Amino acid sequence: MNDPTTPSLAELRAVETICRRGGFTPAGAELGVSRSAVSQQVSRLEAKLGRDLFQRRQGRIQPTRAASALAEAYRAAADALAKAASVLAGDNGAICVSLPRSLAGPWLAVRFGRMARTLPGLTIEVHADRASPDLARVDAAVIVDTAAPVGENARLLYEERLTPLCSSIFMAEHRLSDPADLTYLPLISHNWALWTAWFERAKLPAPQFAPSHRLADTDLALEAAAEGHGVALGCVLARSRQLAGGKLVAPFDLELATGRRAYVTWSDDSRDNAATSAFIDWLVQEIAALEQMHDRPTASEARI
Repeated sequence: MNDPTTPSLAELRAVETICRRGGFTPAGAELGVSRSAVSQQVSRLEAKLGRDLFQRRQGRIQPTRAASALAEAYRAAADALAKAASVLAGDNGAICVSLPRSLAGPWLAVRFGRMARTLPGLTIEVHADRASPDLARVDAAVIVDTAAPVGENARLLYEERLTPLCSSIFMAEHRLSDPADLTYLPLISHNWALWTAWFERAKLPAPQFAPSHRLADTDLALEAAAEGHGVALGCVLARSRQLAGGKLVAPFDLELATGRRAYVTWSDDSRDNAATSAFIDWLVQEIAALEQMHDRPTASEARI
């Protein structure tokens, strides 16, 4: 028997997406519909429930307690349906993981063969995320922060160390041999404070001029550096294979510890706990092996 006051899954999904994305427009973009369509779904649901679900405060959309409760209910229902479908399909050897773009890109790509040999038969869906991952949607995730996540399962992977990186052609053209060379060359920055700290680490005054290029995040900065547009700061460990392949080189063996660490976290309610545990063990061992090799590649010696 259909109850006209019962929310539909489409309406609940719209509410959950708005709560997670922080607005009607980004929710519509994720759902593949217009902002107006999302607004109409919310209006219908508010009419059914007889209460407002969102409020506008200081130019931003804020979910009410009712909206947050509905979003949580939808996430739980969607997760249960996904697990049920997985069981029916006999797909118990598949997990979903979230990694920072620096790990999900070239670092993991060149290790797929080794991972497949270590974890035969396991299907891994990889998401490259910039934002904090939602463990209700993935089985395991790697986050980079100043402290381990509170209230979650977590294992330490590595400490973030940054070093100047550039293309091999750029290094040869400018004859980079000393950190002082960077005081007059084009620098690429996603966070100028990190460059200032690196120059302090090198016992050099930071350049007084602004960076030649300002980009949104470290991955974009490294891509620009790989194309020969200047020098960017990047994590040696996360980009080690790209370094070894010659796309980026580290002119100097001088690194800056940022105080941040990478942790792998996981859900207690994974689609396949054994597979998730096996992947985490592989990831920890893979990075530990690099740490043991003191994996700090330079232009003359890139170790992997």
